[in-house]
Amino acid sequence: YELNRKWSSAIAEYDDAVATAARGGAPADPLILNQKANALAASGDWAAARLAYLESAQGFRDAGKSGSAPREKNARFRADGVAFASSNAALALAELGDLRGAEVELRAV
Repeated sequence: YELNRKWSSAIAEYDDAVATAARGGAPADPLILNQKANALAASGDWAAARLAYLESAQGFRDAGKSGSAPREKNARFRADGVAFASSNAALALAELGDLRGAEVELRAV
């Protein structure tokens, strides 16, 4: 959907994936949350995108607590994901007009 700029369809697909995970008792995949945030940003809904980026960053922080992947690989993956999602959240904050807040958040990444 993204290729064709069908943002609402893309967002609906990501929401469906998150709902499917929830029905199975699994947490939302932080990669899916980040992709949903990208689609929200592309559609111009920066406030919703920021929330989704923040949720993605938290999901990356929480990922792997079950020990499903080797510790080193999992920690690196989570750290990279947190950095990307947190940076995107800060950029969304800038789009919302809070340049100072965005700068503070970017420096914290």
